[in-house]
Amino acid sequence: MFHGRVHDDANGTVNYSANGQVWSVGKRTTGSARNLFVVDEDGDYFYDGADGGAFDSEDDALLLRAQQIETARPDQVIKTAFDRFVTHNKAALVAAKLIGYCSPEEEAKGHRGLINGAQTQRLLVGNAVQQRAMFETMKEVVEEMIPGFANKLNGRLAAQKLPALPV
Repeated sequence: MFHGRVHDDANGTVNYSANGQVWSVGKRTTGSARNLFVVDEDGDYFYDGADGGAFDSEDDALLLRAQQIETARPDQVIKTAFDRFVTHNKAALVAAKLIGYCSPEEEAKGHRGLINGAQTQRLLVGNAVQQRAMFETMKEVVEEMIPGFANKLNGRLAAQKLPALPV
């Protein structure tokens, strides 16, 4: 358990201010200190995304599913027809830095490899963008085949209190 306190310069403690830094992990580089991970007073966390990358050349949904299959207990995974499209294996996930390497000896003990939360977050953001682009493309194709489709779709989206799409 970690419990942070703010010193009041009078041999006591005070409450954290809004968004006050409670905990951080950092390193010294090029002669100065740099935070790599921070948790603030209300639980928000921040990390240095300078090493961030995009998975634009990959189908992000398939990478996410491959990660889920590799890191879950086998009895927790319900295979679906979608899984026939998953071609990434554990080595590809390690190379993409989505999960950490786990030796065969560690795997024999039941270890699966640590999930890289920052890299997974990048993948999730990319997946949202890819899915939206695919959806927009599909909407345009259907609109060409069935004029008025986009307006009808927007009516249904509005009825579900979802944002309308550009027409």
